Amino acid sequence: MKKWHKKLGILISCFFILINLNSFSLAKGKKKKSPTKKLWEFDVENGVINQPVFDHRGNIFLSVDSGLDGKLISLSKHGKKRWEFATKGRLLAPPAIGKKNQLYIGDAGDYSFSSPEKSGNSIYALKKGKLQWTFTVGGNIKTAPLYLSPDLVVVGAIDGYLYALTPGNCLKGDKNHSAGTYIEQETKFGYDRKKIDDPHKCLKWQLNLNGKITTLKKAVDNSVIYALESETNSVYAINLEGKKLWQFSLPGSHIYHIANGCDHSVYLAAGKLIAIDGKGKKLWEWAAADVELAGISQPLTVDSKGNVLVGFEDYSLDSTSYYLYAIGSKGKLSWSHKVTGKIKYNSAVDTAGNTIVGTKKNMLFATDHRGNGLWQVELNNEPIGKPVLTSRGKMLITLYNHKVIMFKSNLKKPDICKSPGKKK
Repeated sequence: MKKWHKKLGILISCFFILINLNSFSLAKGKKKKSPTKKLWEFDVENGVINQPVFDHRGNIFLSVDSGLDGKLISLSKHGKKRWEFATKGRLLAPPAIGKKNQLYIGDAGDYSFSSPEKSGNSIYALKKGKLQWTFTVGGNIKTAPLYLSPDLVVVGAIDGYLYALTPGNCLKGDKNHSAGTYIEQETKFGYDRKKIDDPHKCLKWQLNLNGKITTLKKAVDNSVIYALESETNSVYAINLEGKKLWQFSLPGSHIYHIANGCDHSVYLAAGKLIAIDGKGKKLWEWAAADVELAGISQPLTVDSKGNVLVGFEDYSLDSTSYYLYAIGSKGKLSWSHKVTGKIKYNSAVDTAGNTIVGTKKNMLFATDHRGNGLWQVELNNEPIGKPVLTSRGKMLITLYNHKVIMFKSNLKKPDICKSPGKKK
């Protein structure tokens, strides 16, 4: 009888040990999975990568700035290199994609009136990695060209001019064009430039904004060009014929960044956040009143509902805190989310209203449409630029160590403005 009791005791002990092991296994199984899974990465080997762009087939185009010159690299959607093209000057902005995957990109070089063809400061038109034509302007190009139609591509330069080009005409002749041709001419005020007519009419029009053009944007319906000119801290709206529609200036202030909404509204990061309507009239402004020495100076993202997302630094005597702020369409704070590290670049937004942003502390943060944290991921280097969401639930991240990484994520399609006449 005692032997039977002993065996029963051993069986009961084994039973409880199995239950505890199983419980441990279940608890371990509840550990939250990473919201991202790396699919591939590509190393451009040197240089800083500007904002990547995609074509409709999922091919990726990277403009890379080495500090002396630049290169444009095309990758397949699987991260395989398709081709590479070298430019004479630095690349400080991404390319624009036009009809039939024609690419347009501008560089920044040392302009020479006597030898403009050797200087850089040109817009390049490429097809399948092959040069189609170039157009040289009178100053560094620091903005991405705007593709507005098959007959109109616009680029801005720090010489203060907007240049509107007709791509079909630029294919004519020797395919190396300049803004007409400039020669130096001595005047009583010193040296000036004299323009010789452009024989092939590659240049459709040019507009002098009298200061360095540092940012170009376009309306959703491609009907208006928005330019930020840094000398007088002015934002201009220009139509497709090169006529100024309005000008909004902030004398004595500095406009760091601009962004435009789906309804022709424009938003300025100028220490405070300022909203302008489609006629250049101020709608509202917002500034944080409860913190000291804090201001809006980071890039802006405007979602399809008119919410403005921006990184924010809250300085105090003891420390600095960092936040992602969402300002609603009527100029009221909707929510804020504290992050680790400074936000230097734009946020990405998906169709569910989730927001993704990177920080200088090698982190990616995701929030829902109310600002609640969804997840955070630590990367092995600092993310630069805006995370790029694809329609296939993927996300491309650019890192400061000259790599791009494609992740599979749990995010939705990218949030975009509704095209005129179409449902989102």
